[in-house]
Amino acid sequence: MFLPKTLILLIVCETISSILLENIDHGDQVITRNELDKEIQGLKAIIAQLNATIVKERTRSNVAFVAELSRSITNPTNNLHIVFDNVKLNAGNAYNPTHGIFVAPYPGIYHFAVEITAPPNSDPSHMMHVRIMKKTQAVAVTFLDSNTHQYLRRTGSIVLQLNAGDDVWCQTELMSGHNTISGGDTYSMFSGFIIHPIY
Repeated sequence: MFLPKTLILLIVCETISSILLENIDHGDQVITRNELDKEIQGLKAIIAQLNATIVKERTRSNVAFVAELSRSITNPTNNLHIVFDNVKLNAGNAYNPTHGIFVAPYPGIYHFAVEITAPPNSDPSHMMHVRIMKKTQAVAVTFLDSNTHQYLRRTGSIVLQLNAGDDVWCQTELMSGHNTISGGDTYSMFSGFIIHPIY
């Protein structure tokens, strides 16, 4: 007689507990467990999307390169595409050292710089300009002109807005007389990095 009453009492308690868990009272609004589970799943999906966005943002902000000219170029021709072949840094792998071209992986604002060194030159008539090119457009210049008995080092830099796929590279211009672009030992370098992406 005692055992069945205890069993009935346990069943009643479990039923009441189940009802309390199925319905949570929030004032005049009752939220069922299923509705609460759906809300939790929705919040989890939003968190996962935000985490993916953070990873994407970090990837987009991680674009930078530095490459040097490994060997000197003696008497480069006019409009010579300079290939800075020795990569020191290539975060994002957007710079191609085989072709000396940076290709923007994302739309954004970028900064580029070219540093050119020339050895002592006794030719009084020599002239050498090096351009940073955006596709086929010259956007910055550095020049090493006239005779000098010391090494010359000049820098040209530019901030550019690029679309995904736009390329940036360097070429010679207005060459005359005897000229040398010094390579090795970080004498002549090309570098760039993303300032911020554009959406």
